[in-house]
Amino acid sequence: MQRGEKELCCLEKVKKQIRFEDCMGMTNKDWEEIQKYLKTAVPNEQRNNFPDFIFDNGFIEHFQVTSSKTTKKGSKHLKNIKHYKDETDIKFKQIKKEWEDNPIMYEERIATQEYLYKEHNYEYLKQSIEQCFQNHVNSLDKYEGKKENGIFLIEYMDCAVSMVPNYNDEIYKKINNGDLKIERKINGYSPIYDKKMLGYFEQFKNKIKYIVWVNKSSRRIKGYTGVMQSYCEYYDDVKVIKVNNISDMLADMPVDYETHPEVVIYQSRLYGYSIPIQ
Repeated sequence: MQRGEKELCCLEKVKKQIRFEDCMGMTNKDWEEIQKYLKTAVPNEQRNNFPDFIFDNGFIEHFQVTSSKTTKKGSKHLKNIKHYKDETDIKFKQIKKEWEDNPIMYEERIATQEYLYKEHNYEYLKQSIEQCFQNHVNSLDKYEGKKENGIFLIEYMDCAVSMVPNYNDEIYKKINNGDLKIERKINGYSPIYDKKMLGYFEQFKNKIKYIVWVNKSSRRIKGYTGVMQSYCEYYDDVKVIKVNNISDMLADMPVDYETHPEVVIYQSRLYGYSIPIQ
């Protein structure tokens, strides 16, 4: 993607997926307000400058974070994925040519290429979030435009960290009695369940009004039964946090969540089927 395209793509995802029930610490008035900001935001004509989008009395700044190890050249995961895709393209072109040169009539052929990445973890993600956040706050401090309504649009696309509740016997009893409802597992990381990360965000309440979090997550596909009932689909999970109300959010959180790294698996398949041409 060219500069500006991934930012615009992420903003469009948010405008399409955002729901009031996914807005934390927000009133109906806040909901109407942020919808207006998202709808009226336009790209900054100075693409190389902060922020990415501007609207009346405010801005939206987008950045991506990762749970992979990073170097000066960027995410190790993304670097490996690019290598995997390039290698797969070369391999599949060779296989396709072999199939074309040596066809087997009326028989399906399948070639598979797979890649596993096991080095994601929460500490890498935390480091990425805090480093990126601080860098963009530094840019905000230098920004001379209107900034009373600031939005950080944070995108986490690895889908490589999950979250499960960490609760004691008393909380467990309340859950079993139906007095307390808690998400059993979060597929993909979301800071609304992370007390420490919320505490980190709160220190910027005088600089940032909203944080919009876009997380690549997964869910069971509705309607699938039998052996297919475990099949999942990926979707963009959007959450919005009003930073000034994080203290109230923390007071209402009965439990904290533990984070667990996931193994990321990429699989590519090439299908072939030969029939005679009359």
